[in-house]
Amino acid sequence: FHYELIVPENFIVKTKSYNGLDEIIDDTTAIAVNRYVLHMDEVDRFKEEDYSKGDALVKRAEVKLFELENQNKRNFFSYSKATKIFSKRIYEGNSDKEIKKETKEIRALIKREKWDKIIDNKEKIIALEHYIKASFKRAKTGYYYVHEPIKRRIYSKQNAMRIYARIFDLLEINHEVVITCNRFEKQFDENFETYSFLEASLFYFPEYDQYMAPTNDFMRFGLIPSVYAYHKGLFLKPIEVGGVRSFYPEIREIPGTNSDVNYDNMTFDIEFDEDFEKVKAHVRHEASGYSAVYTRPYMTVATEEQKEEILKANLKSFAEDAEITNITTHNEEMEGYMLAKPYIYEGDAESSSLIEQAGKKFLFKMGLVIGAQVEMYQDTARKFDVENTYNHGYKRILNIKIPEGYKVTNLSDLNMDYSFSKDERNAMEFTSKYELNGNSLKVTCIEFYDEISVPLERYEEFRTVINAAADFNKITLVFEEQ
Repeated sequence: FHYELIVPENFIVKTKSYNGLDEIIDDTTAIAVNRYVLHMDEVDRFKEEDYSKGDALVKRAEVKLFELENQNKRNFFSYSKATKIFSKRIYEGNSDKEIKKETKEIRALIKREKWDKIIDNKEKIIALEHYIKASFKRAKTGYYYVHEPIKRRIYSKQNAMRIYARIFDLLEINHEVVITCNRFEKQFDENFETYSFLEASLFYFPEYDQYMAPTNDFMRFGLIPSVYAYHKGLFLKPIEVGGVRSFYPEIREIPGTNSDVNYDNMTFDIEFDEDFEKVKAHVRHEASGYSAVYTRPYMTVATEEQKEEILKANLKSFAEDAEITNITTHNEEMEGYMLAKPYIYEGDAESSSLIEQAGKKFLFKMGLVIGAQVEMYQDTARKFDVENTYNHGYKRILNIKIPEGYKVTNLSDLNMDYSFSKDERNAMEFTSKYELNGNSLKVTCIEFYDEISVPLERYEEFRTVINAAADFNKITLVFEEQ
C-alpha cells in the first residue's frame, strides 16, 4: 500500500493515524513542495467480529490543512470555528428582512397550534416535534430561512435544525445543539479537530437531560439513533452577555439509555390440548425504547393487511409452525411521550412442533418459545472489544398449565444464573427460575446488557451471558404421568 499527498510548499498539513496504522511521514527531502507519505509493504486484511465497532476499527488516517505559511493563516479546522459556523447557520442570518418574515411565520404557527398555551416545556417539545414529523414532508427545499418551508410544510436535513431551534427560542425552551458521528464508522476524536467527525445534528435539553433527533421520523424526544449515543459529541453551549448570545464548544459524552428503557418483555400463557398434541398460548409483547422503534412507527402508516403480516411474523417467534390468531395492539400512535408508554401487541398461538412423545413421556421444547437465540462460538482468539448496538433487556414470563395427572420431572433445569458486575452493579445477566403452585408452573427469565462497551479481557463474561440464552433455548420439559 502506498499513499502520497503532495501540496504547495506553504501548505502545512497535519495527520493522525488510527487503529494501529503507521503515521503518515512528512518527507523533509521534498523540494519546492510538501510531500506526505505512507508506505506499507503488507496490509492485514480486516476481519470484522460480531458485537464490535465494525468499520470504526479499520486502519485509517485523518488529514487536514493546518497552516498557510507566510500568510498568517492557520488552524483552519477547529471545533471553535465549527461552533461559529453551525450556530450562525442555525440561529442567525444576513437579512433582517428575511429573519422578520421567519419570525412572523413561526409566531403564527405557535399561535395556531397553541404551543404557547402548554405550561410544561417538555410537553411543548413533544407536541411540536410530533406536529413537524407528522405534518412536514422531507424534501430538498433550497431555503436558508425557514418561513417558506413552514408555509409549505416541508423540511430538509439542512434546515430542520433551524426550524426547531427558532421555535424553541420563541417558546423560551432551553436547548443545545449537539453534533457527532456514527460510532460504528469512526470514534469521535476530541484531540484531532476536523469536521469529518461532525456528521449528525441533535438537540439536547439540559432541563430534562434528554436528546432529540430532529430528522429521524421514527424516533421521538428521549430517543436518538443509537449509533450517535454512548459516544462523544460537540455541544454548542450558549452563553449570553449583555443581551447578546454566543456559543462556545464543549466536548461531552452523549449518554445512551439502558435496559429500563429499551426492553422487549414477553408473557406466555401456555396450556396443552387433551392428547398432548398441541401447545396453545396467549403471547404478549411489551416493547419500549429501541426495542419498539422497529415496529411501532410502521403501524401508523401500514395497511391493516401489512400490520397483520408484520405482527404475525413477530409472534411466530413462538414456533415456526405456529398458527397466529386474535392479534391486538395498544399504543400504536406516535403522539405523547414515547418512553412512558410501551408498544404492546399480543395474539394467540398454536403449535404442534413443540411437542414430542417418547414412550409414555411427553417432551415440551419450552426453551424455543422465546425465539431463537444467538450462540457465540469462538474458533480463533478474539481481537476486539465488544460494542453493543444499544443497552437492552428482556423479561420473559412463562405461565404453564400442567395437565391433570402429569408432573414435570426436570424442573431443576430451569434454574440458571449468570451475571457479571461492573462498578458494583450488575452489568449483564441471564437468570431463570421457577415457581410451582399446584399445576401452575411459572418460569421467569431475565436477560439484560447494560454495558455498551465490554473490554477484550472481559469478553468471556459477555459470551457466557449470550450463550446462556442459547442454552435456555435447548431446555425441554419432560412430562410424566404421576
